[in-house]
Amino acid sequence: MKKVTITTADGKKYTLAFNRKTAAMYNDLGYTANDLREKALAAVPVFIWCAFKANHPSIKQSKTETIWDELSRKSRNDVLDALVEMYSDTYTSLLGDENAKEDDEGNSATVEFEE
Repeated sequence: MKKVTITTADGKKYTLAFNRKTAAMYNDLGYTANDLREKALAAVPVFIWCAFKANHPSIKQSKTETIWDELSRKSRNDVLDALVEMYSDTYTSLLGDENAKEDDEGNSATVEFEE
């Protein structure tokens, strides 16, 4: 997984990430991954705030928006791409990779179905 660290003009470092808890938080607030494209003005600020919350749980959304506004357009795009990948990885870690071979994933537990 990529690591995203933002250093503000005053030298403060923030590490952004997604985990199951913050991905669920984003969903609980009524957003989906598609909203990042379809409702960007509303969804992106909340998405960024949720990514900050993984390592900075008490941060306010207004603070994350201020930090976000300090970034260049290229940096914003790069950060957003990395965060979307992390967000997607939370689903893969929960449900498994649909493209993986059966032997590739954890095999410490087995399942049997009976009729």
